[in-house]
Amino acid sequence: DFYFLFYNHQLLFWCCLVFCAFLFYFVYKPYIISIFDPLLFSFIITSFGAADVLFMYTTHSIKSYYLINFTLTQFAFLGGLFLLKPFNSKKHAYEMKEFKLPFEESIMKSFFIICSILLIFIQIQVYVVAGIPLLSSSRLDTFTGGSGFGVLSRVIEVVQIFSVTLLFYFYFNSHRIKIGLLMRIYSYFFIFILVVFAVLSGSKSGILTILYSAFTAWIFSFNETTNDKVLRLIKKSKLYIISFIIIIALVVISVQSGDESNLNAIESLGMRFIFSGDVYWYAYPNDVIIGFSNYSGIKALFTDFIGFFRLDSWDNLTGHFGVDLYKYHHSTIVTQGPNARHNVFGLLYFGFWGSCIFSFVCGLTLTIIRNLLPVILPKNFISMCVLSYLYIKVAPTIDTDPILCLTYIDNLLIVTPILLILLLIVYYILFNNNAKSINSDSLL
Repeated sequence: DFYFLFYNHQLLFWCCLVFCAFLFYFVYKPYIISIFDPLLFSFIITSFGAADVLFMYTTHSIKSYYLINFTLTQFAFLGGLFLLKPFNSKKHAYEMKEFKLPFEESIMKSFFIICSILLIFIQIQVYVVAGIPLLSSSRLDTFTGGSGFGVLSRVIEVVQIFSVTLLFYFYFNSHRIKIGLLMRIYSYFFIFILVVFAVLSGSKSGILTILYSAFTAWIFSFNETTNDKVLRLIKKSKLYIISFIIIIALVVISVQSGDESNLNAIESLGMRFIFSGDVYWYAYPNDVIIGFSNYSGIKALFTDFIGFFRLDSWDNLTGHFGVDLYKYHHSTIVTQGPNARHNVFGLLYFGFWGSCIFSFVCGLTLTIIRNLLPVILPKNFISMCVLSYLYIKVAPTIDTDPILCLTYIDNLLIVTPILLILLLIVYYILFNNNAKSINSDSLL
């Protein structure tokens, strides 16, 4: 229905989009550091989602009740975001400080190798056991079922960002970090593997994760030399980078849809943005959202935590209501559906005014991650990796899907201690074998 509504009133939709994008641009502009900032993509998606709501209201497809609630929750979200000033790398001099441990560079490189090798072997294992997500009817089915196999997805999410962030950190700081021949060869191989994995993942934004990791590596290793180097690189290659991302996205869409026409793929990519607010036109028209009011908000938020630690059976958990919304409208057994945006999530679980409070908390959480943690956390490569993960995975999903946001936080809390234990083992080996560590450092 929304598809035909859009095609019958295209001019009106584009007017709504321009209006919403204009407003959000001035709101988000002080908080967006670069065109490769993950928050920029979030701003674009939010603008399209807001345009969907305004468009439906102007075409009399939804009640004013939903427009008012959406507006209030969006203001509440922004109110939480505005409580802290935007983080400024140069002002706060987020330059890496030494751990003051022997063989620090060797430890950092070892941590990169640990994470990257884990990523390669686990991802290949997933392809062998569960198949390639790009060729599946739904890539979300790859890790579902509660059999324990999904723990591999948690490891992949974390080690990918950790390893790629460190890789670009080495590159941006090559003037002071020595990279040996073996490490250089391995780095080129790893970049190639990352691109292949990004395509096979079936996610249109898979390649963006690599780009965002480069962005956070720059932000959290700031110094004048690095800044000038990266700014020259961005100015020189941003057009090529954006073109490459679009091409990868079109390839993924073409394979998934089975269409060979580039025009269809381009149209599908454009509609993906226009349909960014799909949860709104699944839940708002005809008061469909009321039929899901028996859900428990707290239980829904912590579904992943409860299920992973077996505090309750996965069968007894409500799951993601976006999937239920999709199945309400479509007769299918495929696991897919709209993201649970904070506006709809809050209204569904906490009521009209409760949703405003929930959205404010979401905005406050976003500003803490983006603007407070980089200032108060220690300036070392572990903090950089954690912040990179929070910037790329957690911060953008606070707005688009609080349930997924907490899943990403669970992944970080579960996997990071394991990686740190492996790092401590490596450190112990290096510290107690001086000769071996020196030889390894010359190679790495």
